[in-house]
Amino acid sequence: MTEFTLDSKLNKTIFRWMMRVFIYSNLLAIFLLPAILNPVDQYQIGKLFGTMAAIAFLVSQIPGLLRRYSAQGFFRQFGNLLMYSRAHIGTLMFLLATVHYLLLFVLPTIRDGFTPPDFFTFFGIISFYLCFPLFVTSNDWSKKKLKRNWGRLHKLTYFILWSIFVHVALAGGAVLAGVLMFFGIFQIGSFVYAKSLKVSKN
Repeated sequence: MTEFTLDSKLNKTIFRWMMRVFIYSNLLAIFLLPAILNPVDQYQIGKLFGTMAAIAFLVSQIPGLLRRYSAQGFFRQFGNLLMYSRAHIGTLMFLLATVHYLLLFVLPTIRDGFTPPDFFTFFGIISFYLCFPLFVTSNDWSKKKLKRNWGRLHKLTYFILWSIFVHVALAGGAVLAGVLMFFGIFQIGSFVYAKSLKVSKN
């Protein structure tokens, strides 16, 4: 009997198809939800999609964290699996955020007229638009063309993490804000650890 590993070809294929289903489902939601929901439902569904977008964003950060912490065993295999589908996860995150943005900002603005965004809405909008260039370049072609600039561009994720944290915290999402803060601190710690490890090897 062959050993079951998270980064096997079968598991990668299954995970890839799961991500495709999620992505196409959200593409469909972007067009259908605004047409069939009333304002109350729009708020509830939009809030749910925002939460899922934040979770997807955090999941996309896990491979880098595990790599910088030199994870081994199960955690290394888990990181490899997520790394393989990180572009899909990033795409899913942006589509979830698009539904959130559409239902909670764009449609209310069209319906009620534009009013200057408050502080938490401002940080949500900033987070959304900073994610757009990452969404557009989450493919092999962009990585090949941009070369080193691709990595520099995608370092925006570290700022976006804290921007999303402020948005969620000001919106009153205490639990999710706590998780985002934990990831942010863990992120900073991973860079310190990776740097210290590099220095110790030299």
